[in-house]
Amino acid sequence: MVLDVDTTVMLNASLSKVWKLIKDPAKWNEISNGYITRIETSGDLQSTLERNITFADGTTRTDEVTQFTPQYYFIVSKVKSPLPKGISENIYMFSLQAEPGAGTRMKYSIKVDGDAEGKQQLLETLKKDMNAFIHGVQKALESGS
Repeated sequence: MVLDVDTTVMLNASLSKVWKLIKDPAKWNEISNGYITRIETSGDLQSTLERNITFADGTTRTDEVTQFTPQYYFIVSKVKSPLPKGISENIYMFSLQAEPGAGTRMKYSIKVDGDAEGKQQLLETLKKDMNAFIHGVQKALESGS
């Protein structure tokens, strides 16, 4: 699989501390640095967790956690709706890996399939989400949350 976005960030914190902060996708609004104002969930992480997200600009979106693998510190999600016209599939995912003596490596990746216009639109949205998430995690770790 060729990823559209593949970003790696080093975090100056232990793997367990970073995982504790981000392991619950229902609480990502708390680390979004104001980007997300509310998340309502249905389902669970063992089967399918749907997240109804309200963003600071008032827009809403429904995402689904499609893979939750805590033993590998790995979470995969996708946007369910609304989707730009022409999108056939999409995922955004992150994984964590301990780097002895250096902290934790967080890898954040995005893959979108579909027509060019819709793909570009969703990629821009997911890149904004990713940047807010990474910044929020860094800020939470700096403040000791």
